[in-house]
Amino acid sequence: MKIPSILLTLGATILLQQSVLGSPFGGQSVLQARSLSDTEDFKPKLVSYEPKYKGHALVRFLPEAHGILKSTLANAPIDVWASRPLGEKIARLTPEQVEALRQVQGQGWEVVHEDLQDMIDKEAEAINRGILANHPYRRALEGDLERGRFDYQEWFKHYHRYEQIQKFAQQLVLDFPHVVQYIPSIGPQRTWEGRQIFALKITSRHTHQRPSEASRWVRHRHRKPQIWFQGVQHAREYISATTVQYLAHHYASGYGRNPTITSLLDRVEIVVILIANPDGYIHAWDVDRYWRKNKRYLGNNTYGVDHNRNWDDHWGGEGASHVPTAENYAGPSPASEPEIQALQGFFKRQGNVIAALDFHCYAELILRPLGWTANQSAAHEAELAFAAEGMRQAILPVHQQNFTSGRMADFYSPTSGSATDWFYGNSTDSRRDKVLPYSFTFELRPTLAFEDGFRLPEEQIVPAGEEIAAAMDWFIDHAVENPLLRK
Repeated sequence: MKIPSILLTLGATILLQQSVLGSPFGGQSVLQARSLSDTEDFKPKLVSYEPKYKGHALVRFLPEAHGILKSTLANAPIDVWASRPLGEKIARLTPEQVEALRQVQGQGWEVVHEDLQDMIDKEAEAINRGILANHPYRRALEGDLERGRFDYQEWFKHYHRYEQIQKFAQQLVLDFPHVVQYIPSIGPQRTWEGRQIFALKITSRHTHQRPSEASRWVRHRHRKPQIWFQGVQHAREYISATTVQYLAHHYASGYGRNPTITSLLDRVEIVVILIANPDGYIHAWDVDRYWRKNKRYLGNNTYGVDHNRNWDDHWGGEGASHVPTAENYAGPSPASEPEIQALQGFFKRQGNVIAALDFHCYAELILRPLGWTANQSAAHEAELAFAAEGMRQAILPVHQQNFTSGRMADFYSPTSGSATDWFYGNSTDSRRDKVLPYSFTFELRPTLAFEDGFRLPEEQIVPAGEEIAAAMDWFIDHAVENPLLRK
């Protein structure tokens, strides 16, 4: 693609890049100036995919056809996208699997879409229109107040690449320095391709507890309770990325303007992991739209460990595969992946997390522990179920989306090595910590009725963010008022 010559005149433009050294509440913040020509933003990077999924089909299996997945199609790993307990499953099948399925006698399955490549190509066209429309230096030519900035209203109309999301996070610090801290790296570990996982912390300088909270939290290491948001464990789940971005902006921009948000940030600190799987997310944008795992090389031209089967909680059990080519491959050992090591280490160093939410898509579910077994419930089953129902009710009136809540193991069969189980079961020290984190997996929009839930149209980004923000406003207050005390 040719870059208009007028863009070349921007080579001398100065871009302010945030490099945060220490906390904005006492440390130093350094703004480093770089010429625009030194950045990757000098020209738009458009999306283009090889036709890898030509002939791949999306198939819906009703309960009476689940046996086909375990028999006729058992010779090769199946990529199950979403499911309901004792209900339908949505799976991607290769052309060979589609042909084998057509030879089966029986009912209970239907092809939802014949050619996923066609859907990918249409999505790429829409994303590229957004990239060109929202490119910050094109907007500068049209008279934006500052060059190189993202307009927040325009931002949430589109999905974005990893590099842009990182700059979005840095811009939040520039725009809301009184409440936002940018953390360039959450730990010494680097991804398999050499990247670091960045994060945000969002809170106010003030500490204000309600009387009922003071005895619990003011004396608890003299720190505010913390809330953990995490997105993009699975690379292809773009709406999880934008929803976490939306939450970060919701709380950063709302302080001092929205009484609810002001009260919450005076009482808690929010930790935001915007992209938990950087390598995979970049690969999904540049190479393989439906890529799920990280980019660990496993030999024989095989890549990737499923992050959400690699956490150090009941690792390698039911619902996790030991076959490297499988989409739910658990890795060679618990927390073998540098990304998971970094996330677990950073989480433990926070020391006061009272709730952790892991955002995925899709199926509109709020899932609670336990995931590793369906034969027992969490010690705090009643409290977790109550909180999930409260979030579900907060979501419903925003855009009439009726989420379903339940135990993780009841929806996806047992799922071993998940973040949600680790947050609840293994992230704290039983000898020291009296409080366990609330822990939930959110499966965001759309419902199973949508023909390809990983390609949620961009016009649904804001509604998805709005409904989850409403749930979080209610939930954070509830979690602080009603912490999970160790039993």
